[in-house]
Amino acid sequence: MNSDPDDLDALVTELNAGLPRATPSHDEAARLRSWLEHVVERGASDLLLIAGAPPSLRVDGVITPLLEAPLGSEEIADAVLLVLPPHARKMYRVAGIADASFRTPDLGRFRINLHHERGRPAAAIRRLPSMVPRLASLGLPGGVEALSRLPRGLVLVGGPTGSGKSTTLAALVHEINGRDARHIITIEDPIDYEHQHRRSRRTGGNRHRCARFSDGAPCRAPAGARRDRRRRNARRRDDAD
Repeated sequence: MNSDPDDLDALVTELNAGLPRATPSHDEAARLRSWLEHVVERGASDLLLIAGAPPSLRVDGVITPLLEAPLGSEEIADAVLLVLPPHARKMYRVAGIADASFRTPDLGRFRINLHHERGRPAAAIRRLPSMVPRLASLGLPGGVEALSRLPRGLVLVGGPTGSGKSTTLAALVHEINGRDARHIITIEDPIDYEHQHRRSRRTGGNRHRCARFSDGAPCRAPAGARRDRRRRNARRRDDAD
């Protein structure tokens, strides 16, 4: 029996149901990879895994199910937990929701959100672009570029899920990186866009403190989208329904 505490919630569920514990294997990893291959081949933006429904792709905003049988709760949890880092598995066990990024050498990078819908595991996996977009390619108002030239202050980029907050921030960082000799600090968990060193020196990672990198150099510090306690409480209320 697998006694990994990070998977304790799934273990307790199966023991309470009187079922033998099924240990996740390379079969689940191969299955997840197969779904991600569909994402890449069909140019989908998202892979959606919901218990009781077949795995589905979002292509040009339209949800399209794959020709597979409906998924069970354990199938989703076993396939996704395998690729989460330890801190994300622990967060899922404690809070019932976790975010992480996942990379394969040939398919690229993906952002994973593992959560619960009506008490059962579910996942939304988004394909991340390999290149940071140019600000001019986003069709934003002309005044947005001026935000990258502010010498100091706080800029907030808000909006609903999927509205382009992370993309806008990444494009602003890209603009500064190619124009100014600055020290750019990025704070994001998981990391959506990977910036290369150009004119600026960039430091970043998951949940770092700006003070840790303070060296007196001119600094820009974009922070990624924050999933707060209200969202987690909403998930818990949904699970209780």
